[in-house]
Amino acid sequence: MSLERRGTDLFRKLGNLIQMKSGDYVRKYRDKLPRFVIIWEAAEIGKIIDVFMEGAEYAIVMSKEGDIEGLIRDNDIVFLLSKSPRLVTFSPMLKLSLRNIKIPPEVVAGLTAEDVMRRRPVIIREDEPLEEAIELMKKMKTEAAVIIDRYGKPLAVVDENSIVKTVFRELKEERRKKAEGK
Repeated sequence: MSLERRGTDLFRKLGNLIQMKSGDYVRKYRDKLPRFVIIWEAAEIGKIIDVFMEGAEYAIVMSKEGDIEGLIRDNDIVFLLSKSPRLVTFSPMLKLSLRNIKIPPEVVAGLTAEDVMRRRPVIIREDEPLEEAIELMKKMKTEAAVIIDRYGKPLAVVDENSIVKTVFRELKEERRKKAEGK
């Protein structure tokens, strides 16, 4: 198969996928989406580390009123903790939105989800097309969006990586079926 044909197939499949309603996408590809947990904005850094150690890739941060306030990705915590054995560097998602603020590790121990979350994440209702999530992610320069149901309850987190992987898996399955003559 030519490179041109592969590119055409890729963009066709992506076009079909992003036209799906976000909720339909979540239901069909749930097993391919990043694992997430819901935590409260007052959750301490130790609790956040624990949920990521259990395999979650994202933590959706909720206010005590039940509103989605932010999003934390597992690698946000790694970057926060990995800069130096004596000093820790905040990554750019913090409320001050500054890079390379050095703080002592004992201060890190007192941080909460509210301190380290990415504020105002992209939130898409399940009845909106996945394309809307992608457009908002581009506009807000972020790689993930929270899909909510009609009551505002989080259904899933979708990110660029999961969308791309879904496209490639669908293409692989399509080729397999074609090769089998189905």
